[in-house]
Amino acid sequence: MPEQGQTREDVWTAMAEHFLDTETRQRLPYTAWVCVEAGLTREAAHAVWCREVIPVVGTNLLSVAGEWAGWERRWVIERARRCQGRRWVWPYPGVRRIASPCWNTIAGCMERLSQTPDPAVRLQQQEALSALAEHLVDFLPKPLNEASVPVREATRRLGLEEAWALLCPCLLREERTVGRERLERAFAQLG
Repeated sequence: MPEQGQTREDVWTAMAEHFLDTETRQRLPYTAWVCVEAGLTREAAHAVWCREVIPVVGTNLLSVAGEWAGWERRWVIERARRCQGRRWVWPYPGVRRIASPCWNTIAGCMERLSQTPDPAVRLQQQEALSALAEHLVDFLPKPLNEASVPVREATRRLGLEEAWALLCPCLLREERTVGRERLERAFAQLG
């Protein structure tokens, strides 16, 4: 049962965002939070990712000039609903491989967020992880010392090593050294 009003439709639209031809990795913790708030287990969320979202938007990852501006929510929902309960023989196995780093980060964040029973604290953790993910992939991330006090505290409780372990899977091998340095600088902003 959804706790924060998150629905399967919210899950579909949050997941579909990661198949756009633009940078969306800073939103992976948010997607994990949507899945947890919708009451999905990691296994159920993975089934939604593979069977209800990839068949709808997965081929965009294979396009040279794919959709980047965003999916129309109603369009995603209509098509994902058609995929529910169907067994797909996916003709593009490379899409799952391309999308797996994002999925691995969502899964790790889901696991961490689902360990927190208090919805308000879980939201703060998601916001902290999202702010840190922004530091990993954005050129001009918002400084952490400008985040709200609860988000700064959630970031401190999370710690550098756990944050790195949760967010690192979404980075390409060649991005990891710079990503680690960016994350260390983000934590240094907290003082």
